[in-house]
Amino acid sequence: MHTPTRKKSNHFTRGGQVTFHALTMFFQVNNKLIKFIGWGVVDNSRSYT
Repeated sequence: MHTPTRKKSNHFTRGGQVTFHALTMFFQVNNKLIKFIGWGVVDNSRSYT
């Protein structure tokens, strides 16, 4: 495997972009999860009534 040649300190200098990207991805994943779980609850409640 190819190991990255960038220094770890490079993430610090690009911190704003990296942090914003990580936060955006975090909220996208959580949004999908909440919708999936929400529809699952709605579907289960419909099938039990």
